[in-house]
Amino acid sequence: MAHVRVIEFQKRGSPHAHCIFILDQAWKNSLRNPSRVDDVISAELSPEDDDVLREVVLQHMIHNPCGSNNPAQCAWRPRTQEKLPKPFRSETQQIESEHYISYRRWSPEEGGETATKPVRGNSEQKVDNFWAVVYNPKLMRMFHCHIKVELCLSCAGGIKYLFKYICKGSDKVTMEIVEETGRYNEIEQFQDARYFLENSRV
Repeated sequence: MAHVRVIEFQKRGSPHAHCIFILDQAWKNSLRNPSRVDDVISAELSPEDDDVLREVVLQHMIHNPCGSNNPAQCAWRPRTQEKLPKPFRSETQQIESEHYISYRRWSPEEGGETATKPVRGNSEQKVDNFWAVVYNPKLMRMFHCHIKVELCLSCAGGIKYLFKYICKGSDKVTMEIVEETGRYNEIEQFQDARYFLENSRV
């Protein structure tokens, strides 16, 4: 029904987008079915017979194991910004106390996929669904890049956070100041155009 998107520019790396898509009621109702969610969003390695998707997921959607599993990779943090690793789950469900869906992540004992991923130091690390970032298979096949997808259903706290998150940082505006005399004063233009945010840098 609607969407909001913000392009974020950082000092390192390419610009990236934060998007929110608001679905109509029919789609919302269909995504209350866990099996339907599994068709749209995955938190698992793809099977070996889907070699294209498997390669893209391994390259872009598997966080390198941390801590004792891989001391060279962010060992100083017990959990990553993605809050990985995630616990294994036999089925997708939404817990009332959480903002987002808890996605199915089969353990190797349940038949979940495992794979070998190159890590720092020219070594390899065995990974499984424990380290998967949620994604949409169709988007991964189309764009071959990191695209995290989350589903938020009728939870005010989660929706509030999403809109707050995509609007984070300082606001900016493109403007032009013209003196009536036609003279251009660069110092005055800078002073008139800047502003301060509370607890933020200029």
